[in-house]
Amino acid sequence: MFGTFTLAVGAAVGMEFWARWAHRALWHASLWHMHESHHRPREGPFELNDVFAITNAVPAIALLSYGFFNKGLVPGLCFGAVSFFSAAFSLMEEKKRCSLLDFSNKFRMDEMRGQGLGITMFGMAYMFVHDGLVHKRFPVGPIANVPYFRKVAAAHQLHHSEKFNGVPYGLFLGPKEVEDVGGHEELEKEINRRIKSSKGS
Repeated sequence: MFGTFTLAVGAAVGMEFWARWAHRALWHASLWHMHESHHRPREGPFELNDVFAITNAVPAIALLSYGFFNKGLVPGLCFGAVSFFSAAFSLMEEKKRCSLLDFSNKFRMDEMRGQGLGITMFGMAYMFVHDGLVHKRFPVGPIANVPYFRKVAAAHQLHHSEKFNGVPYGLFLGPKEVEDVGGHEELEKEINRRIKSSKGS
């Protein structure tokens, strides 16, 4: 159980780094033609950028469902698909024969499920904070008053202003990215602007 919890948290944190890399290397590069819709004022409830959420959600839901409702090695792998690949590479690096027996002996299924759950938790948190709190696509209630989430929202707003060449590309660690490029003062200004704006509405 502790292993499952630890891997779930680790996978959720790892997803922040993956999302930051993908945001910079893919969405602001070869996939800009789709992501650009997110950097323009939205007309209506949807934008082309929402395709990314759908393309990530459909396979994740399918894999998690199959893994949750079935028992055995393959469903366990589906539930924690990312851990399957990391485990396989780990075995290859150790120059062991990567058989299913080696694999199942090395990694317990409940721990693999933890990674699938962690990835899902990250996706839910990302949607809630990014789409709800930052872009106000739906109400988030009192979470908007949590000081760290205010910082996250302000940092992401700076990403949209492009004051620091697009930094931050991450979401939850965005405030640190902004501070690392000397944007502490701008971050504080944006936090104060958002507080005043929320009191005025």
